[in-house]
Amino acid sequence: SETKLPDVGTLTILIGKEGKVFMDMAGSHTRENLIRTMNTTYAMGLSEEQVKRFSNVGSFGVPYNRMKQWLALDATERAKFPSPGIPIDTADVNKSELATWIHQARLAQFQLKREGKVENEYVIVLKADQDTPYPAVQKVINTLTDINVNKFNLITDMEADPAKKAGPKKEAGG
Repeated sequence: SETKLPDVGTLTILIGKEGKVFMDMAGSHTRENLIRTMNTTYAMGLSEEQVKRFSNVGSFGVPYNRMKQWLALDATERAKFPSPGIPIDTADVNKSELATWIHQARLAQFQLKREGKVENEYVIVLKADQDTPYPAVQKVINTLTDINVNKFNLITDMEADPAKKAGPKKEAGG
């Protein structure tokens, strides 16, 4: 179906063709609250500059233990950094870094909503395409359901509606 997603308030989980998982989220305030919590909880050792950088950077796909190294790079170097994706542990959701990132991001957004700084909770969006291996998508869906996220949008490569895309039809023949 064609559903219009909001321009703000989305938490996007990107699944690449190699099965690597990345996250992106709207809102620099939410991102800053998230990384401060993660930095404290997982002793990442991030500097104040790195916290600020995370709050303004786009998608990310590195494990906790490589976040400091990744954020220390400038934008050009980060683009070349071999990103392994956010680890998913399907055997134990309590050890899944992806589950933790999603849970903490939702909590950060909820806290800002409660404080009146944002209007809505996150809309969860899974983004994959036809080249994404199905088992990788299933792992992400399983992670979401394991942390009681049962409402999300699955976005694939959009094909244009042929009726809208095609111009006037030409008749064959003479």
